[in-house]
Amino acid sequence: MIAETTPRVRQNHPNWNVTKLTPWKGTGVPVRLSGWLMLDPEHPDAVGKYRGTIWEIHPVTKIEVQQNGTWVDSDSLQ
Repeated sequence: MIAETTPRVRQNHPNWNVTKLTPWKGTGVPVRLSGWLMLDPEHPDAVGKYRGTIWEIHPVTKIEVQQNGTWVDSDSLQ
């Protein structure tokens, strides 16, 4: 599923950057995204290529990472 952050929301979340979020890429550690579910009918040709659906989370309003069985808000990650 596609998930997009927006500049307006991102300005309130300093840890939403490549440096802070990259350590979880490809690790299999669960990451939970919250936000608005939006149907984006402008990309039907991308389904099956780099999208699984035309649904997306836009904008993302919260990013959490599972650590030791607990969901931790990415804003509090060290």
